[in-house]
Amino acid sequence: MYKEAARVRDFLIDLIYPPRCPYCGRVIALGERTCGTCTAEPWRIAAPRCGRCGRNRRECTCSSGHAPKYYQGVAAPFYFGGTVRSAVYRLKRRCDPVRLLSEEMYRSLRESYGDLEFDRITCIPMSRRARRARGFNQSRELAVALARLTGIRFEELLVKHFDTQVQHSLTAEERRANVLGAYDVRGGADPSGLRILLVDDVFTTGSTAIECAKMLCFSGAQSVHILCAAITLPEKREYRVDKRE
Repeated sequence: MYKEAARVRDFLIDLIYPPRCPYCGRVIALGERTCGTCTAEPWRIAAPRCGRCGRNRRECTCSSGHAPKYYQGVAAPFYFGGTVRSAVYRLKRRCDPVRLLSEEMYRSLRESYGDLEFDRITCIPMSRRARRARGFNQSRELAVALARLTGIRFEELLVKHFDTQVQHSLTAEERRANVLGAYDVRGGADPSGLRILLVDDVFTTGSTAIECAKMLCFSGAQSVHILCAAITLPEKREYRVDKRE
């Protein structure tokens, strides 16, 4: 019943605001998902996947025998490149990709975590100043959309206390230091005993998501699984692919 009402709502929104291709932004016909030219298929992560980093086993750079400390798995439908990169950048500008990306993430959720049950969906938070400047949190948008698709309760369990340096300009070690102490469990929230699905847009080294998972675990969460729209490829492979675009 709820999903049917959501489909009717989305249809009425499409009538008022013509849908656009989530990748390039061109107006598309009602009922269409993309413009017909754009596709994310070359960037889809194929099975078998590594449960620790979410990449295809051939692209995995994880050290064997070392289980992740604060989370139980990472999953995503795509690598971060090409049309997917464009969709994520449009997402950060609050454009159209939320529906498509959340549906693809839902597909990955069933493929990677299909046998698992979750008590909450939550998201990577932004600082108050950053959220005021942008006007929204793209990770929250994805998490709320996933909550609608799954029926799992969404709750903002985390808070970001202060702004941090932009992560993409930092090394892996600098990223970990950059987010240390920036995140905590929100006052009044209680993750004790909960099986949590933590949502973000892009997983690179995982420093931010792991720091958030750590704080959830310190507050008693039973388990934390990470779900993202995209995962970056190892540096050399990503450069080689992008050179062909």
